[in-house]
Amino acid sequence: MPTEYLSKNRIIMARIIGSRIINAIRLLDHDSPEDLRTEWGPAILTLEDEYQVILEVEESKANLTLRDARTISHNSTWYSGFQARAEIVEPVADDPLGFLLMDRVAGIEVISRPPEPGVPDSFTMCGMRIRMERGRQACIGTHLTDLLIPAVAFLLPEDVDPELRYRALHGDEPA
Repeated sequence: MPTEYLSKNRIIMARIIGSRIINAIRLLDHDSPEDLRTEWGPAILTLEDEYQVILEVEESKANLTLRDARTISHNSTWYSGFQARAEIVEPVADDPLGFLLMDRVAGIEVISRPPEPGVPDSFTMCGMRIRMERGRQACIGTHLTDLLIPAVAFLLPEDVDPELRYRALHGDEPA
């Protein structure tokens, strides 16, 4: 039986399509590192209607989890451990991922890779490839490179493992 959060992920991903992302923030428990795109720790995407999505790694299955930020208490132990905030992407031409904040999301594909032996549902939804209206794409997820790093990474398609698999969010046909 598929892990329950995978269906919730699909619902939240569908909610992102057609929206404009206005901010991508890394939650940190330390000072801001040099490259926030690949830093360990959860991230928050804020959409133009102020809807916020928390992106985290579900480490036992090596999948990305998406949660509606409204479902998390700001007083919870989880949230209180991440006091520092830093912008992952800026809407400027010299930011390689700046286009994420300049255009609407046109589509999303689910990223996966072959599962670990004996670990059902592992890598089933390790990320999402976001396609913008003007055609640019970004991959957001965990274990996206051949190094299998368990972090919520924001990468260009040319920076990810070529062995990753992509599937349209709405349907079974490969993207």
